[in-house]
Amino acid sequence: MQPLLRSYNGLLHITDWYNTLLAAAGATELPYNDGYNQWDALRTGTAIPPRQDFIYNIDETQDPLTGAIRVGDYKYVTGETQDTTYHGPWLFNIADDPNEQHNLAKEQPELALELEALLMAELPGLVPADVPPNSPDGKPTDGVWGPGWCTAQ
Repeated sequence: MQPLLRSYNGLLHITDWYNTLLAAAGATELPYNDGYNQWDALRTGTAIPPRQDFIYNIDETQDPLTGAIRVGDYKYVTGETQDTTYHGPWLFNIADDPNEQHNLAKEQPELALELEALLMAELPGLVPADVPPNSPDGKPTDGVWGPGWCTAQ
Protein backbone atom coordinates (compact mmCIF):
# COMPACT_ATOMS: atom_id res chain seq x y z
CA MET A 1 0.00 0.00 0.00
CA GLN A 2 1.40 3.36 -1.03
CA PRO A 3 1.28 6.26 1.42
CA LEU A 4 -1.27 8.98 0.78
CA LEU A 5 0.45 12.09 -0.53
CA ARG A 6 -1.39 15.35 -0.64
CA SER A 7 -0.48 18.95 -1.22
CA TYR A 8 -2.02 21.60 0.97
CA ASN A 9 -2.47 25.04 -0.56
CA GLY A 10 -4.15 26.68 2.41
CA LEU A 11 -2.38 29.19 4.64
CA LEU A 12 -0.73 27.57 7.63
CA HIS A 13 1.19 29.50 10.25
CA ILE A 14 3.43 28.09 12.97
CA THR A 15 0.89 29.26 15.56
CA ASP A 16 -1.59 26.79 14.05
CA TRP A 17 0.43 23.67 14.81
CA TYR A 18 -0.42 23.44 18.51
CA ASN A 19 -4.19 23.45 18.02
CA THR A 20 -3.92 21.29 14.90
CA LEU A 21 -1.84 18.61 16.63
CA LEU A 22 -4.13 18.61 19.66
CA ALA A 23 -7.12 18.05 17.35
CA ALA A 24 -5.26 15.30 15.47
CA ALA A 25 -4.61 13.60 18.82
CA GLY A 26 -8.33 13.69 19.59
CA ALA A 27 -8.67 16.70 21.89
CA THR A 28 -12.28 17.81 22.14
CA GLU A 29 -11.50 21.23 23.61
CA LEU A 30 -8.77 23.44 22.23
CA PRO A 31 -7.12 26.37 23.99
CA TYR A 32 -8.00 29.93 23.10
CA ASN A 33 -4.95 31.37 21.33
CA ASP A 34 -4.05 32.91 17.99
CA GLY A 35 -3.67 29.55 16.25
CA TYR A 36 -6.27 27.79 14.13
CA ASN A 37 -7.13 24.12 14.12
CA GLN A 38 -6.23 23.05 10.59
CA TRP A 39 -6.72 19.32 11.14
CA ASP A 40 -9.88 18.87 9.03
CA ALA A 41 -8.41 20.84 6.13
CA LEU A 42 -5.17 18.84 6.24
CA ARG A 43 -6.84 15.47 6.82
CA THR A 44 -9.55 15.67 4.18
CA GLY A 45 -8.05 18.02 1.63
CA THR A 46 -11.59 19.29 1.01
CA ALA A 47 -12.43 21.32 4.12
CA ILE A 48 -12.18 25.08 3.77
CA PRO A 49 -8.90 26.22 5.36
CA PRO A 50 -9.70 28.23 8.49
CA ARG A 51 -6.86 30.73 8.03
CA GLN A 52 -7.30 33.27 5.27
CA ASP A 53 -4.64 35.75 6.34
CA PHE A 54 -1.81 36.40 8.76
CA ILE A 55 0.55 39.11 9.91
CA TYR A 56 4.34 38.90 9.77
CA ASN A 57 6.70 40.61 12.22
CA ILE A 58 5.16 44.03 12.72
CA ASP A 59 7.75 46.23 14.40
CA GLU A 60 6.24 49.55 15.36
CA THR A 61 9.58 50.66 16.87
CA GLN A 62 11.07 51.00 13.39
CA ASP A 63 10.73 54.17 11.37
CA PRO A 64 9.28 53.50 8.93
CA LEU A 65 7.21 50.73 10.44
CA THR A 66 8.15 47.27 9.20
CA GLY A 67 5.87 44.32 8.78
CA ALA A 68 3.82 42.33 6.33
CA ILE A 69 0.38 40.88 5.82
CA ARG A 70 -0.66 37.89 3.76
CA VAL A 71 -4.23 37.67 2.48
CA GLY A 72 -4.95 34.77 0.16
CA ASP A 73 -2.28 34.69 -2.53
CA TYR A 74 -1.07 38.25 -1.86
CA LYS A 75 1.63 39.42 0.50
CA TYR A 76 2.12 43.11 1.26
CA VAL A 77 5.41 44.18 2.87
CA THR A 78 6.35 47.57 4.27
CA GLY A 79 9.63 48.85 5.66
CA GLU A 80 13.06 48.75 4.11
CA THR A 81 15.42 46.17 2.69
CA GLN A 82 18.18 44.80 4.88
CA ASP A 83 20.73 46.99 3.14
CA THR A 84 18.28 49.94 3.51
CA THR A 85 18.67 50.97 -0.13
CA TYR A 86 15.00 50.59 -0.92
CA HIS A 87 11.93 51.33 1.14
CA GLY A 88 8.71 49.42 0.46
CA PRO A 89 6.01 48.86 -0.13
CA TRP A 90 6.20 45.55 -1.91
CA LEU A 91 3.27 43.51 -3.13
CA PHE A 92 3.69 39.94 -4.29
CA ASN A 93 1.38 37.27 -5.64
CA ILE A 94 2.86 34.28 -3.84
CA ALA A 95 1.04 31.74 -6.04
CA ASP A 96 2.47 33.22 -9.23
CA ASP A 97 5.77 34.44 -7.77
CA PRO A 98 6.79 32.25 -4.81
CA ASN A 99 10.32 33.72 -4.76
CA GLU A 100 8.96 37.27 -4.45
CA GLN A 101 10.86 38.64 -7.43
CA HIS A 102 8.17 40.84 -9.03
CA ASN A 103 6.89 43.78 -6.99
CA LEU A 104 3.28 44.48 -8.00
CA ALA A 105 2.82 47.58 -5.81
CA LYS A 106 2.94 50.02 -8.74
CA GLU A 107 0.88 47.77 -11.02
CA GLN A 108 -1.86 47.19 -8.44
CA PRO A 109 -1.82 50.29 -6.19
CA GLU A 110 -5.42 49.86 -5.02
CA LEU A 111 -4.71 46.36 -3.72
CA ALA A 112 -1.49 47.57 -2.08
CA LEU A 113 -3.41 50.33 -0.29
CA GLU A 114 -6.15 47.91 0.79
CA LEU A 115 -3.61 45.49 2.29
CA GLU A 116 -1.71 48.35 3.92
CA ALA A 117 -4.95 49.48 5.58
CA LEU A 118 -5.53 45.94 6.90
CA LEU A 119 -1.98 45.85 8.27
CA MET A 120 -2.34 49.26 9.94
CA ALA A 121 -5.67 48.19 11.46
CA GLU A 122 -3.73 45.61 13.49
CA LEU A 123 -1.53 48.21 15.21
CA PRO A 124 -3.90 49.11 18.09
CA GLY A 125 -4.03 45.46 19.20
CA LEU A 126 -0.27 44.87 19.23
CA VAL A 127 1.58 43.92 22.35
CA PRO A 128 4.40 46.50 22.51
CA ALA A 129 7.74 45.25 21.24
CA ASP A 130 10.20 44.20 23.93
CA VAL A 131 13.39 45.92 22.85
CA PRO A 132 16.08 45.58 25.52
CA PRO A 133 18.63 48.38 25.72
CA ASN A 134 21.96 47.87 23.98
CA SER A 135 24.89 46.84 26.11
CA PRO A 136 28.50 46.83 24.93
CA ASP A 137 28.93 43.57 26.88
CA GLY A 138 25.92 41.95 25.22
CA LYS A 139 26.27 38.41 23.98
CA PRO A 140 26.04 36.91 21.42
CA THR A 141 25.06 39.65 18.92
CA ASP A 142 23.66 43.11 18.39
CA GLY A 143 24.57 44.48 21.83
CA VAL A 144 21.71 42.65 23.56
CA TRP A 145 22.20 40.25 26.45
CA GLY A 146 21.58 36.63 25.53
CA PRO A 147 21.75 33.31 27.32
CA GLY A 148 25.31 32.64 26.19
CA TRP A 149 24.67 29.06 25.05
CA CYS A 150 25.27 29.92 21.40
CA THR A 151 28.52 31.83 21.77
CA ALA A 152 31.82 30.44 20.55
CA GLN A 153 34.13 29.33 23.32
